[in-house]
Order: sequence, then structure tokens, then C-alpha cells
Amino acid sequence: IGRVAIVKAPDALAEDCASARVVVDLSTAMNRALPPCAAAIRIGLKDLAQNGTHALSFKDGQVRVETVRERRGERPWVLARSP
Repeated sequence: IGRVAIVKAPDALAEDCASARVVVDLSTAMNRALPPCAAAIRIGLKDLAQNGTHALSFKDGQVRVETVRERRGERPWVLARSP
């Protein structure tokens, strides 16, 4: 399946992006563009703010990501997605 990295410090991002299949980037400010990353899946603070909690499931060598927003759908009481 590969490595999953949770990045809390900006100086660890490059190393984790080079070696992990999934990177949860808590180090990059929400209002800044994410720096390049070679990980197959990357979740940043902006993704968490827009889509809520992310669930990762691993099966047959594949990683599936499901978010709270996907589960609850587009409803009048759900805040609109920002561009």
C-alpha cells in the first residue's frame, strides 16, 4: 500500500512527499498554494476545511478517499465550496 505521512512541520514536507504514497499536509497555510508533491494522494488544510474529515481505506493495494462532504451531499445547509 505504501507509506502515509502526516506532515506537521514545513521542513519535513519535501522528504515525506518523496517517500510517501499519501501525504496529509498540516504544515502549509490554508490560504497558500500547496507546493509540488510527488505523493499519489495529498490532503491539505484547505481540503479539510472545504470537504470535512477524510477517511482513507486500503484494499487490494488501492487507497480510497471519502470525505464528509461526499457522504452528506450538496444540501441547502451545507456551505458552498470555495473555488
